[in-house]
Amino acid sequence: MRRVAVVSVAAVVLVGLGIGSATAGASVRRGNDDFCDVLAGISSDIDSEDMSTGVDPDAAEAVADGLRDAAKEAPRKVKKAMKRLAKRYDRLADGDNSASVFANKRFLRDSLTYSTYYLDQCADITLPEQDE
Repeated sequence: MRRVAVVSVAAVVLVGLGIGSATAGASVRRGNDDFCDVLAGISSDIDSEDMSTGVDPDAAEAVADGLRDAAKEAPRKVKKAMKRLAKRYDRLADGDNSASVFANKRFLRDSLTYSTYYLDQCADITLPEQDE
């Protein structure tokens, strides 16, 4: 069960922080710059390779703090979802590695709400190159 929780954490962190890069063409960022800038600071505190061996309490706390800070710049619905997610990361930071931290529908809905908003506001959009 612990492995399920670790995989869930890694998936949400990677999706939420927009790991991945644009390949070709011009890259354009759109949306809520304050929100995106706060979240950009979180990625430097997380080493995704370490998540395969377990959850680093300091990284979980950094994610929780970053989610709370970024929530201040988000719309109400997203703000609530991010605050609930931050509470779950706080539980991880406090040593609760049980699957119950992430194994419920509310976590999935909150993760989807946050990730969708993040991708809409912060993801780089790759525009295809145009032949002249």
